[in-house]
Amino acid sequence: MNFSFDNYKTDGFFDEMFEADGRVRAGYEHFKERVEQLSQEEFLRRQQSAERALMAMGITFNVYSENEGTERIMPVDIIPRIVEAKEWEKIEKGLIQRITALNLFLNDIYSDQKIIKDGIIPNIEKFMKEGFACIANGTVPSFTCPNNMSLITGAPASVHGISGNYYLNDNGEAVVMTGPELLRSPTILATFANAGAKVVSITAKDKLRKQLGKGLDLTQGNVSFSSEFASQCTLQENGITNVLELVGMPQPDMYSMDLSLFVLEAGIKLLERDKPQLLFLSLTDYIQHKYAPGDEVANTFYKRLDDAFGRLAALGAVVALTADHGMNDKSQADGTPKVIYLQDILDQSFGAGSTQVICPITDAFVRHHGALGGFVRIWIRDPQLSAQAIIAKVKSIDGVELALTKDEVCQQFELPADREGDVAVIGDAGTVIGASASDHDLSNLTDARLRSHGAVAEARVPFILNRPLNPAYAKRAAESTLKSHYIFDFAINGVLETP
Repeated sequence: MNFSFDNYKTDGFFDEMFEADGRVRAGYEHFKERVEQLSQEEFLRRQQSAERALMAMGITFNVYSENEGTERIMPVDIIPRIVEAKEWEKIEKGLIQRITALNLFLNDIYSDQKIIKDGIIPNIEKFMKEGFACIANGTVPSFTCPNNMSLITGAPASVHGISGNYYLNDNGEAVVMTGPELLRSPTILATFANAGAKVVSITAKDKLRKQLGKGLDLTQGNVSFSSEFASQCTLQENGITNVLELVGMPQPDMYSMDLSLFVLEAGIKLLERDKPQLLFLSLTDYIQHKYAPGDEVANTFYKRLDDAFGRLAALGAVVALTADHGMNDKSQADGTPKVIYLQDILDQSFGAGSTQVICPITDAFVRHHGALGGFVRIWIRDPQLSAQAIIAKVKSIDGVELALTKDEVCQQFELPADREGDVAVIGDAGTVIGASASDHDLSNLTDARLRSHGAVAEARVPFILNRPLNPAYAKRAAESTLKSHYIFDFAINGVLETP
């Protein structure tokens, strides 16, 4: 009896060879025909032969948490991943870009070490040498709200429910996702406060404050406020008054580095005065949007951040540093933004009103990026139009890295299905995606290159602790790639106690 794929099921996961409806993906038709000419015995023999070869070559590992001590081969599937030439062209561009960037970084770290020699981040350098440091995976889409909620709940977006700044409900109405009622998970802050700990949460943007403070009892000495509205703090709303007087700084402008620096200074003051057991400080990315690393303004900002981190450590705090997302240059060689106006393209291809493109980076704070990021969602309005037809069109657009169905994007990036569009589109490291050109005001970008985030390329973030890990957590870190939302767990449970 010949081998057959007839009973192969792809429900609930993405498969490289078959579409969700069972159709063979482009590039695999000839391969499928050849494989099904083999007998079942021959197919099994070839799989076993590949496994024996791996064992003979020593490509094995041990699971040290188990007591068997048995070597295991790396999982292998003799079904190859076929990459067509058109797809490879996109992959090749991305690989060249990322490898170039990585090589430049490594060359600096292991040779000139400009960022260290320049003395920009001496405290972070010390944390990395004496504590723990790695690169972790953040939440995709790599936006502020999803990642902050992952950090504060210790869970992926599929659990806590926040997958952007807003989404479309079943009635087609835009729902802003910054309200605490939409957060489905308890926060680490509220959990600690309910157990008797004193907790302080300070954000740069007020849009995060209410979600981060969900369930936090402010009548018991806990504090939750934003530097955006520091001058308006009340005991009822924030658990604190006279914040400007406490910090010794004026109310910061929304589009300034002071919005973040105020957060740090307030945190240091409250750590000195009130000695909270848990202190969460969330900064803003205005400087990173506007100024590339190495720019004089950027370096000044990083120096001041580093100084504040050092002062927190000097007060005895376990300092844990991570980010809600990275940042990439999204401009062309001439300095103009590299934008795909996807709504305009879809309207031209399928007719106006057949689809609705949503840019989940959009909020009231967009002057520095024009509501342009690397991740958008498409809701289908024409019942005759299929997700696959849209995906086929979108994949042909230069600058698109991924176009996925709702099921695929939810599975791949752990997102809540009820807040996801019919199709998700993700740009490459150098491209942003918008709706219609008329929807985006780029007038404030005339003096700077567009820098933004949202894509997979910006979901790799630092994960740094100022103290070394204990043996159990060191082993855990060595055996797998960490996720950024593990940061509280590692800071609270994973570091060595000071003598």
